[in-house]
Amino acid sequence: MRILVVNLLRIGDIISTLPALKKFRLDHPTAQIDLLINSSFAHMVGVVGYVDRVLLFDRDAIQKSLVDAERPLFEGYDLLKETVDGLNEQGYDRIVNFTHNRLSGWLCGLIQAGEKHGLVFDGTGAVSFGDPWFRFLNAQVDIDSGHAINHSDIFLGAAAGWSAEPNRTFFDSLLSETDRGRAECEALLRSALVDGPRLVLQLSTSDQKKEWGDDRFRALVHRLSSHFPKLTVFVLGAPNEVKRIRMFCEDLNATDSAHETAIIPAVVSLEGAVSLLEESDILVTGDTSIKHLAAAASIPIVELSLGSADVFRTGSWKAGDIIVSSKEPCAPCGHSELCHRASHLCAEGLPAELIAELVIRRMQSPQLLAREHREALRQFAKLAEVHVVDRSEGPAHPLPLFAELTDVNLASLLERTARCISVEMQSGRFSEFDFGSAIRRAAIVLRKQFFDESDTDLRHILSLHERELRHAEGLLQSLRLQIARVKENYQDPGQLKDVIRSCISTQKRLRQSAILSFASEALAAVVEDDRSAPFTRLRKMIDAIEELERRQMIVVKLCRGLETQTFDSFESERFEGNK
Repeated sequence: MRILVVNLLRIGDIISTLPALKKFRLDHPTAQIDLLINSSFAHMVGVVGYVDRVLLFDRDAIQKSLVDAERPLFEGYDLLKETVDGLNEQGYDRIVNFTHNRLSGWLCGLIQAGEKHGLVFDGTGAVSFGDPWFRFLNAQVDIDSGHAINHSDIFLGAAAGWSAEPNRTFFDSLLSETDRGRAECEALLRSALVDGPRLVLQLSTSDQKKEWGDDRFRALVHRLSSHFPKLTVFVLGAPNEVKRIRMFCEDLNATDSAHETAIIPAVVSLEGAVSLLEESDILVTGDTSIKHLAAAASIPIVELSLGSADVFRTGSWKAGDIIVSSKEPCAPCGHSELCHRASHLCAEGLPAELIAELVIRRMQSPQLLAREHREALRQFAKLAEVHVVDRSEGPAHPLPLFAELTDVNLASLLERTARCISVEMQSGRFSEFDFGSAIRRAAIVLRKQFFDESDTDLRHILSLHERELRHAEGLLQSLRLQIARVKENYQDPGQLKDVIRSCISTQKRLRQSAILSFASEALAAVVEDDRSAPFTRLRKMIDAIEELERRQMIVVKLCRGLETQTFDSFESERFEGNK
């Protein structure tokens, strides 16, 4: 069997496909698996495992040929044809496109294969996804961030499904080390202090909005130096960041002479960074390619999720990692937007004192969700959102450290579970028999999240939740019946407007309940679509109602199953997902 995996995005996106690549390799040990990436990331070749070959797509050359007047008119076409012809000669049985943009969609449409999964355009421009998980990836662009699923888990779901849950060691050290990387790392380690902890800092990001600031990183090191004797701090960066890193290290050495701390500039290649991360104790970083590398390595992470960084979609996905984000109402902002605030408030809202406490406690114990840690850190609850990544249910679930048992928080927790189950049901990999294990895993997460609540209180709010969902069932059924009546006469603008008005009315009623607000998202997308043809709008309405009815049914089953649980019995399993 020959499989081509396409990922024409950035380093972080390539790394987020590693769990899926590993699953492909485990399921098809003798298959030829090739990975196609942009040639600008050729330095990734050494660290990507589980594939037989990494192929390079020269996107830059094709783009330059289209804008450079001195180049032959059809040079770009010839380059693309040469690439497609070369790939077609391989005789791939399956193509998996993990890149949801138009370029990759058209490219995968041109490559011949028996099966195609992910975004694909055919010769007429028609779109296919090949798997419900890829359709979900396309749809979750518009959903609330707190209900989104991490991209790495969507890719893994598309590769294997979550009904076949990976074992506990599946996510350990997904990267490959190289001889060059180990040599760079060993040279750095010779400067480290003996028997002391090793802290790695990544100062820079690709976007100024995502940066915490050098002064805050210095304040963090000062606090940690006074707590950890013989601390070694590696300030990680690429060769183009050497000036900033050296200045940072010189300033620290000049002001931190009271403690025995080694401040070491770590200007290394990507391969060297992988080895250094594997040999260190903890990383503090913004949303960068280094964060993604560390998520695929064994090192614990404290991620500073600032600016356009998204905790749920693209945050760290390794169990036990910590993601700290601002409580500013504008966060997360758009990737292409400039910060409109007078100062960088989302960075200013994360004090070095909080990050130092998180680093200290995470190095002491992976069980940051434990009562003693939460109570000690509660003084920071008003300053920032702190999430701890949990994998008890399979997909990464960033659990808020300071969440109280409210309708909104319970609804959010159950809604994320329901979305995953819904996609698995559509893929045919989830049946009635799987609900028992899904309920048990949800109970473990529920106890971790609301550890102070009694069984009685949890059952009471679950019962109220189920009652509200029953109300939503009636509203959705009424709307579905009205849509069914206009199926044969959808061209009548009057009848279609009546359905739209009913959608708006239902949406308003659902918004009145914190528990049912999830259902208003899908209806909002239908209501706001005033450009599509009548048939397309009607089809979208039918699909939205079917999806909402399925999720409503799933959450009702979860509530009923959870109401029968004795949550105290899960006390011994509270931290199982973080081991």
